[in-house]
Amino acid sequence: MSRSELPEACGIEASEVGRIEAGKEGLAGGLQDYLAEQVENVCELASEQSEFLKKRDT
Repeated sequence: MSRSELPEACGIEASEVGRIEAGKEGLAGGLQDYLAEQVENVCELASEQSEFLKKRDT
């Protein structure tokens, strides 16, 4: 069974497939934004720690 046949086999109407795909895209975009924010936070903390260690070691 191909991926395109799966919704029909599960009883999902074609109109619902579009809504599901759109929801997945929205979720993926939200997850990307969240992960980008977390990476930014980690980088900021690493920078602060680096500055702290430089000051401590001098």
